[in-house]
Amino acid sequence: MVVTLQDALDSLWSEIVIFCLVVICYKIFTLRILAPRRQKAAKKTGHQNLHKPPSEQARSTRKPPAQSLRQKGEILPEEHVSLLQASEIGDAIGALQAMSQLPARSLMALPSSVAAKVLLCLGKTSSMSEEMMHQFMDLAGSFDTGAFETAAAETCRLCSIPSCRRLYDLAGLASARTEKFLIFVVKGHRNDVSAMCQMIGDVLAECPSKVFKRSLANALVAQCTKGENQATAQIIKDHVELQFSRQDANRLARLISQLGKQGRLHDAINAFDRAQLSGAPLDTSVHNSLLGAFIECKELSKALDHFAKMEGQSLTDAISYYTMIEGCTAAKKPEAAHRLVMEMINLGLQPNKATLHNVISLIAQKRNFKVAWNLINKMISQGIERSGFIWTTLLKHMTRQSHVPELSETCALIESHKVAMDPMLFSFISSACIRCGCLDLLWSRLLLQWQGDTSVISPATYASIMKAYGQARDVQKVKHLWAKMTQDKVQILHGTLNYVVEVLNGHGLAEESWAVVSQCWEDPERRELVNTSTYSFVVNGFTIAKQHDKVLAVYQEMKERQIPCNKVTFNTMLNAMARCGMMHELPQLLDDMRNCTPPIEPDIVTFSTIIKGFCLSGDLDKAFELLSLMRNQLGIKPDGVLYNSLLDGCARQSRFRQAMVLFEEMKEAGVAPSNFTLSIMCKLLGRAKLLNQAFSMVQSVSHEYCFELNIQVYTSLMQACFTNGKCQRALDLHNQIVAEGRTLPDRRTYTVMARGCLAGDGGKAADVVRCAFHLPGHCMQQTTSAPPGVDDSCLAEVLDKLGRQGTAARALIEDLKDHCGIDTTTLAARKMTPAPKHNQGYAARGRWGGGVS
Repeated sequence: MVVTLQDALDSLWSEIVIFCLVVICYKIFTLRILAPRRQKAAKKTGHQNLHKPPSEQARSTRKPPAQSLRQKGEILPEEHVSLLQASEIGDAIGALQAMSQLPARSLMALPSSVAAKVLLCLGKTSSMSEEMMHQFMDLAGSFDTGAFETAAAETCRLCSIPSCRRLYDLAGLASARTEKFLIFVVKGHRNDVSAMCQMIGDVLAECPSKVFKRSLANALVAQCTKGENQATAQIIKDHVELQFSRQDANRLARLISQLGKQGRLHDAINAFDRAQLSGAPLDTSVHNSLLGAFIECKELSKALDHFAKMEGQSLTDAISYYTMIEGCTAAKKPEAAHRLVMEMINLGLQPNKATLHNVISLIAQKRNFKVAWNLINKMISQGIERSGFIWTTLLKHMTRQSHVPELSETCALIESHKVAMDPMLFSFISSACIRCGCLDLLWSRLLLQWQGDTSVISPATYASIMKAYGQARDVQKVKHLWAKMTQDKVQILHGTLNYVVEVLNGHGLAEESWAVVSQCWEDPERRELVNTSTYSFVVNGFTIAKQHDKVLAVYQEMKERQIPCNKVTFNTMLNAMARCGMMHELPQLLDDMRNCTPPIEPDIVTFSTIIKGFCLSGDLDKAFELLSLMRNQLGIKPDGVLYNSLLDGCARQSRFRQAMVLFEEMKEAGVAPSNFTLSIMCKLLGRAKLLNQAFSMVQSVSHEYCFELNIQVYTSLMQACFTNGKCQRALDLHNQIVAEGRTLPDRRTYTVMARGCLAGDGGKAADVVRCAFHLPGHCMQQTTSAPPGVDDSCLAEVLDKLGRQGTAARALIEDLKDHCGIDTTTLAARKMTPAPKHNQGYAARGRWGGGVS
């Protein structure tokens, strides 16, 4: 045990000796090396201070602020030193100037401790000039809340009331009044009760609600209690209760609104009732939230009752009216919505435009246009709305012919109020005129607008107006509109040009349509409008007019102008040539298809068109040869249109057996027959004296392929009956289809029936005419729809058959005049002319025509 203790003492003494040696070495090093250097530096500084004034010598001997901050662990850039020095000596002007001269990067990186020194310097300043205030406002963003809190803590420690007041004002400019800052500022007034009371009054008046929390209020009350200022403490408590009661009301309003959106109306009412029973102040926002809950849950009656209570307590505002108007609009209650809007205007609460438009739209939906006019007049007189948009809301609900008086009155009001016309308003006026069928009013508006600013008529509006007059078959108005658009250099849409060409063709003005296309082609700005489809319309026009030479001329012009042709264009040309009997031109057209880049292969439409041309020209054998070529060599399967063309060709040449074989092939190929197919077969079977077979085929095929028979099939059956001398069977068929009501006879049906009866008894023909015009004196089944009548030539034939001076004819003439207003004195019987024979040769060549000679 002794040996062990001795060893421990030896090791302890050795450590003590080593520590003493280290201390001796450190002392020798500091005295011999560092001390002489410090003495030399002190002498050098002393010699420099001898040449300075005493004040500067004292300032130079003071420890620099930057050095003191370095000792605290902060390293300052050199550019912040001058700023800190000015703050230390109380030079507020110099500090602000030095701060304003800092670069933006240095200003953003200003340490909080330096900013606090500057704020302390500003707080100690007795007064700040207007220039200094402007400089501080420019630099306010560089002072964070931490700097203000540090400066406030220092002024609180010094109990400097002027400095606290100055810092409070500066923090207001910089929006830096935090809870901690305000506590320090108020605490700095603890030595002066009146000053503290004034300071707290300013805090309560100016402090935002998001900063003034319960913790701040408690801290202020504590400061007042320490200073024995109970009156100020009570003021703070009252303010807190008022503010937080408002916050509670806002929280309650949000809760009720949320419950209403969730459909929990019962919970929303309970929350409102509990708050009311507790005596809590319920402001307008809470009542408005309950109104919104009623509207969300579609309880308009309860909302109206609560709104009446709010009016009795003078709690309504603009939001209350907006909510109720929205609810009445959603519930389709235009009268209530209109009453609320008028109340708003009378109370001086200006409704917004969206609300007014919704109310006017609702009133217009109920077709109460007079109320809408009164509301619009009230709005204009109050200066709420004067634009044309409010009128568009009214115009879009005018959709019937019965609205023509209202439309005219609306246009008159627009003129009387001198509403500025713009493209949108004119477009709505034109659309309303078109929907109501008031084209005369539309034309008068056009003439009036053409005298003023024509730019308000947009190209799309021109297109819709032109289409309306085209559907009304007023070709002169269409031509006038086109001329006006050309004169004013209005932009032409692609569809507009094609529609003009189509309208002109529909009135037999193919030459003028071609001239319009040529006019657009010659105008470099409109040349791009002319395309393949445009020329297709021109070709159709000449095809309808049977102007064969013009069809070829149009096609030649397309090639000269290098208008690209597609498969549709070629098929259109083929159809035109087939209908015009120009089968000799088909080989060249087929060669042109093949020589296109890339080549255009014929399709089923191409072959159907060519076969139809053969059938129309009477060359049925070549049609069947082409059918065989198409199926066997090219692998193209015929469709229903092609089969119908061949069947019609067989009917023209009375090839009954070939037609029956083709009909069976059609069904075996899976091509479903149509009503047109049955019409052709009825014609064939009737000419073959197989009337019963025609009736049975119509019933079996329609049942097998599940389609309803149309009036064309029944008309063909009646024609077959007359061909076979079965007049009464045709009349019985008429009575049957009228009684069933699945389809109704048309004008052609009664014309065929009347002419069929003329071969026998003229009295039956007269009965057919009376039935067609819904005249008395017949025993046939009569339709309940509008009377279709018969053709004028057919009516003249019937009268001639009866003898115009005979009793039956004179009675029929008098009934036609009395019931239908038809004057038969100018009617003449149709003159039958022989049909032209088309039997032109066709020599097909090349890949698609091989084997057809």
